[in-house]
Amino acid sequence: MSTYYLRLLELRGIENIDNKYYLKVNFTFKETVEIFLETDEFTAKNLKDLVQFNTNYKYRLSFKNFYDSSNKQYTAMLTKTFIDESQIMEFLCSEAYIKILTAIKGIKDIDDLDKFSFVLKEPSSREEELEPNQLVSHSKEKFFRFSFVSAAIISIVSLLVFGYIGNYYLNKTYFKEGVLAESIELNIVKDQVLKSEPISYSTNLIHEIGQGLYKEDELDVEETSMEASPSVKDGIHFIELENTITYNLPEGKVALTFDDGPSQYTKEIIDILKSYGVGGTFFLVGYNVEKYPDYVDYIHSNGYSIGSHSINHFDMSILSYEKQEIELIDSIDMLREIVHEDVFLFRPPYGAYNNHLIDLAIDNEYKLVLWNNDPEDWKTRNPDRILEAIKNTNTSGAIILLHESQAVIDALPKIIKYLQEQGLEIVNLK
Repeated sequence: MSTYYLRLLELRGIENIDNKYYLKVNFTFKETVEIFLETDEFTAKNLKDLVQFNTNYKYRLSFKNFYDSSNKQYTAMLTKTFIDESQIMEFLCSEAYIKILTAIKGIKDIDDLDKFSFVLKEPSSREEELEPNQLVSHSKEKFFRFSFVSAAIISIVSLLVFGYIGNYYLNKTYFKEGVLAESIELNIVKDQVLKSEPISYSTNLIHEIGQGLYKEDELDVEETSMEASPSVKDGIHFIELENTITYNLPEGKVALTFDDGPSQYTKEIIDILKSYGVGGTFFLVGYNVEKYPDYVDYIHSNGYSIGSHSINHFDMSILSYEKQEIELIDSIDMLREIVHEDVFLFRPPYGAYNNHLIDLAIDNEYKLVLWNNDPEDWKTRNPDRILEAIKNTNTSGAIILLHESQAVIDALPKIIKYLQEQGLEIVNLK
């Protein structure tokens, strides 16, 4: 497997020197470098209105942006964070600023920054600043980089820390969705299926949205109903999701979704879907992706949709902002490296999420996909019961939650036939 890297722009200062404006940022991609981005007065002053650099808050420039065609105006986004708090803020910006973001987002190596005229080691003069306390020292190199020794030490410490955290959370995580795919080997449970009881939450903190969970005191965004654009690709009907959170579909549509793969069952599930000419969407767990990258490619090459189900199947709602960022972005980057296309879908394990995850999804243009139909295949593990559970529900507009298992393989042909008999279109999610 390849190594996967985030692209992050931490805003550290805004400077005005000789009537030119510069954004001082720490850019992280494989390593962290301090650079100055030359921008325009309009963008710089709008950003300055949002930030206070003499506080404990950190600010991250988002690659997300919008264009208002009626007003002919661009809007960009900034994420303000402090420990576990986060807030996404919008600001008006220039088209030139959007082009800067696009150029940086597209680099393949940190040295690619050298070719951009808007990227500087430091401005030529430091006499006038919007934030006087933002003076910093700079090296004589093009960029200030961590020394090799420092980077090595940080890498070793990070491995030890994240290794400990991973083992800690893995031992503390209970799997509401029952079993993961039977092929999963956890470092604490080898060659066996996990059959834990559903995770429980305090009822005064949790609301159910479809089958999704969020923490009431943290969520400050409006839940969205389903909006989608139907179309056809590779002979398979699909719906392009337009909202940040989706848990149902328009009437007449239905989606079969498969969690916790890839696994030894992936290929057979794909082959069944393909034989009936119907859609399917697969939400894949990072540690299984590492084991079965060829199955990821098999899903994609046959025209079926792929989304992330995190790296470690943790309950996202109890993780810090930083840990959620790793689980979300790293897992999607893993999939992108295999299929060589953008991946936008994410299903939080257990359907559990909070405002941090929503902020991250908006910031990175991802779509959170929940469900409104759960036949509890992980609990029954009986093909007939799985089918009957689906028959006893309203399937028009449903997103059906399934898991990769032999029981689902045995039930799948009958499920497809039943849905088709109801006149429903079985679609991919995009």
